[in-house]
Amino acid sequence: MEVITTGRETSPEPIRFRLASGRADVLADVRLRRAGDRWIAVSDSGGREVTAIGSTARAAIAASVDWLGPVTVRELLVDLQLLDVSVKLTDVSGG
Repeated sequence: MEVITTGRETSPEPIRFRLASGRADVLADVRLRRAGDRWIAVSDSGGREVTAIGSTARAAIAASVDWLGPVTVRELLVDLQLLDVSVKLTDVSGG
């Protein structure tokens, strides 16, 4: 992940990752970035792209895949890929 510095602002590129739901056989490609004190997640699953805003990264991700239904959302949010995303978020935020 690259951090782009423009003057006094630091704007990280979106973190891109794929979540998978085993039972429902659903894939969701997600782009996640911070905008001020909010998080923006854009998910693409089954040809449908949904943008969501949340106070936390997890809330934004969950909201962007909410249309897939509660069982699928639970499966997506336990995908171990989110551990790697958490590490990247810590690296970007500097701690």
